[in-house]
Amino acid sequence: MRRCRKLIPPGAVLATALLVAGCGKSSGSTSEPPPAPADTSAATPAAIPTETASQTPSASPSPGTVNCVYMPDPSGNTARKATLPSASAENTHPYYVTMVTNHGTIKIELDAPAAPCTVNSFVSLIKQGYYDNTPCHRLLDVTMGSSADAVLQCGDPSGTGSGGPGYTFVDENLTGAKYVKGVIAMANAGPNTNGSQFFMMFKDSAFPPNYTPFGQILSGVEVIVDIAKGGTEVNPTTGANDVPKTKTTLVKVTVSTTKPS
Repeated sequence: MRRCRKLIPPGAVLATALLVAGCGKSSGSTSEPPPAPADTSAATPAAIPTETASQTPSASPSPGTVNCVYMPDPSGNTARKATLPSASAENTHPYYVTMVTNHGTIKIELDAPAAPCTVNSFVSLIKQGYYDNTPCHRLLDVTMGSSADAVLQCGDPSGTGSGGPGYTFVDENLTGAKYVKGVIAMANAGPNTNGSQFFMMFKDSAFPPNYTPFGQILSGVEVIVDIAKGGTEVNPTTGANDVPKTKTTLVKVTVSTTKPS
């Protein structure tokens, strides 16, 4: 069964309409929409990585680190081959990410102390160039009473919403999680199915605490706001009105331990 990294808004009436594009449909199933069209400019799907050494953490982590487990993704929806992250993740200092998009630059602080395994994976993928020249495939900008669901979702090189790096890992930092403006969090296909897809909040949003928050935008929220002003268009396959009309690409993503100016 094809899977997707999904966000489910809390409103029951809107849940079906806002279900993430790219969810697949297993043979004989009627509970999921069909897959979204592939992005023809994306990388050709590759096999799941065969590296397994980093899946077995040491018995006792070194000071300033935690043990993480990254498991092969059983869905097989590998959008771009990636080496598994180290099983040892630092949790004492933040990392800083610079995302150069075709519409401007977004700078982010990653909270390794709060979500060390998530940040460890994100940093590993950045260093491998996994996110370079990849699309942001989904946009939500829906107001429901006094709350909103407002995100730009990226991180699938295939652009379908179904792709990932070939591995998954468990949720972190969910207790008391809030999805306020500027938060960056992991998209998923259910509990403990994190991969490479993530979303960035450009308004305070009302999601339940099901998605690992792992950082905060330092500058560049206005870049996402401007993208959102372009609106969305309907995905003809899924019927979901969540494809950004303003086509957005992560041109280059870099990471550092030094806070950007």
